[in-house]
Amino acid sequence: MKKIFTLLSLAIISVVNAQYDGFAYNTALDQNGWTTHSGATGTILPLTTSSDDGNSLAYSGIPTSKGNRTSLVPSANISINKSLNESSKDVVYASFLIKVVDIEKIPANTVATAPGAYFFFFSNNEKNNVSDGTGSVSRIGLRKGKTDGTFNISLANTTGGSIPESELYGTSPIDYKVNQTYFVVVKYDMTGDKGKSSIWVNTLSENDTHHTSEAGTSNKQTEIKSVALRERISQASGVEIDELRLGTSWDEVTKATLSTDDIVDKNRNIISNNLIVDQFKVLSNQQTSIEIYSLSGQLVKSSKLAPQSNVNISNLSSGVYVIKITEGTKTYTQKIIKK
Repeated sequence: MKKIFTLLSLAIISVVNAQYDGFAYNTALDQNGWTTHSGATGTILPLTTSSDDGNSLAYSGIPTSKGNRTSLVPSANISINKSLNESSKDVVYASFLIKVVDIEKIPANTVATAPGAYFFFFSNNEKNNVSDGTGSVSRIGLRKGKTDGTFNISLANTTGGSIPESELYGTSPIDYKVNQTYFVVVKYDMTGDKGKSSIWVNTLSENDTHHTSEAGTSNKQTEIKSVALRERISQASGVEIDELRLGTSWDEVTKATLSTDDIVDKNRNIISNNLIVDQFKVLSNQQTSIEIYSLSGQLVKSSKLAPQSNVNISNLSSGVYVIKITEGTKTYTQKIIKK
């Protein structure tokens, strides 16, 4: 059994390579690993008001959100960027949750060009060297949808030349609803002769691409070093963003996986038994949430629990699992064996 637990510990450390920001802080983003490269510093802040799940946005299929979320509002011209832990010269992915809350200023549905007030992009530079223009690719923006209270999502691969509407919004633009949370994945591919951008919305399958674009006459970027967010006064939306993940593969930014960042306290015995046939009890007098992960890091079960609740895992295959239990602001992890 000791050998099994040792292997499990190694698995936990190596499962996740994605860079993550859940905005679990109360001060400005540029005091927490971001750099303001344009506009006033200390301006883009986390939102600490209630939302889908606590103060966070939420989407079924990815780990339970924690911390807060951030907001881009159409009241100032400010741009911030976050450096990748390791730059990429092949492909780079980002995923995030988005809730659009204000579309008053964004372009009309009849506008077929790329929105100037895009709010997201990858950059070939980092920190104070980032430019919103030169070296920016995979720009994401919005225009109004065909029906009231909706919007379309645009993806501009790069700049230069005449870019067809279908390259920006896809061949069949989708109307997304204001005040609803969506899961977005974006990719920039540098492996071909031209740079190529792709976007997915509300899917955990890489085969379900919203659309892909190679448009634009600007040279492809040969290295991506950061990701950027932008606020704009003119033609901009009000957007809430959460659960940002950065990586070099689809799995890194989409899989419900357990990170070493999740391990806060692994010493407290918070469950009734580790060797389990059908069920165990969570030994907490508070409401808790539980996530159960396989050795490969896959989320196999999650739920919210009343105090002193039993958890039934009779449907799981025999083997070793890791459970993560959140109790208020504390998180506990424990290893279990399902017989």
